[in-house]
Amino acid sequence: MTQRERFLAIAVGVVVALLLANVGFKKIKSSIALKEKSVEKAQTELDSLNSAIDSGRRAFTKIERLEKRSLPRKEEDAKTQYADWLYQLAKDVGLGKVKVEPKGAPQKIVPVGSAPGASEAYTLYEFQLVGECQTDKVVELLSKYYDRDYLHRVKVLKLSPTKQTNLVSVELTSQAASLPKAPDNKEPSLQPSGRLAMSTDEYKKKILDRNAFSPPNNAPKIETERSHDVTIGESWKLDLKAKDPDGNNVKFELVTQKDELPKDFSFRSNEISWKPSEKLTEKIVVRAIDDGWPKKSTEMELTLKAIDAPAPKVETPPAVVDPAKQAFLTGIVSGRTGNQGWIRSKAEDINIDISEGTEINVGTVKAKVLKISLKNDHVELETEGSVWIADMNTSLADAYAKSRVD
Repeated sequence: MTQRERFLAIAVGVVVALLLANVGFKKIKSSIALKEKSVEKAQTELDSLNSAIDSGRRAFTKIERLEKRSLPRKEEDAKTQYADWLYQLAKDVGLGKVKVEPKGAPQKIVPVGSAPGASEAYTLYEFQLVGECQTDKVVELLSKYYDRDYLHRVKVLKLSPTKQTNLVSVELTSQAASLPKAPDNKEPSLQPSGRLAMSTDEYKKKILDRNAFSPPNNAPKIETERSHDVTIGESWKLDLKAKDPDGNNVKFELVTQKDELPKDFSFRSNEISWKPSEKLTEKIVVRAIDDGWPKKSTEMELTLKAIDAPAPKVETPPAVVDPAKQAFLTGIVSGRTGNQGWIRSKAEDINIDISEGTEINVGTVKAKVLKISLKNDHVELETEGSVWIADMNTSLADAYAKSRVD
């Protein structure tokens, strides 16, 4: 074989080798592509599974949080717990004539699109609260309601004006949920719900700039006298009194600073007490504040003057009245067992039946009836061995005294 033929054979061999290599490479590349697609598919499935797991974890965590806010699983426990809380909430806020009761039967809520016979997602209870309060208390009620970490919501809130100024009738329908896996004896969550964007006072300012059910609030009027004399060495008390023209409740507070108050002086609620030890005059400022909206107040300066005790009064003891002075023979009759009579004691407001042998004890007179004379309209009596006569015109005391003189 010539050199040229050898080169040609080598070239053909190289071409064939390249063709075979190319075919092998394409097969390998195709196999790699299939493997990559399988890996991508597996990765996609893995990502999907991981996403589902993450979603499940998030859902589980969310359910755990919801179960903490859930009512107890048992129906009676759920009703009792929530109704008691709603009632106490209304009382704490200041509602009057409060009444809370469950409304209708519990509703078993099943997720939309669930298969027939699927278990419920939660149980929904409904409660109705009625009462009366001032309009600003409604804001407090709702603020505390939404700040409680229950699974609940207000379904209906109805406010109606009453005949009394600044007083509204409240009718609130609340729905609360219980989850199937909530504990039977679950205690209510005491943590704030985090639903409120502002404080209660800030909500009041936003909502109650003007009371829709009454005229603007007026300040209370203090009815306590301004000046008072206090006896030195004696405990003295003063009940502060005020009247609100709008019918709101009024409380008092002390304006004067504690370091400016006299010794042995105290203030509690609406009562001032003081026990001065020397002559002096004190000025005390108090403030009456109503609970209307917005709150209005009135101040008053009280003048307290410590004085000596007045001279003791000499009291004359009341005269002692002898019942016998107002006791008279009022009647005599003839009976089957003999003559009988009556003595009327006006001082004691009693009638005494007498017959021969009766012993009487009226005031200073003690005697035994010896004889009752129908003819002479008198009775003969005996006292300590002395016989004397009482008629219808003379009191027993005077008749007895006359007999002692005679």
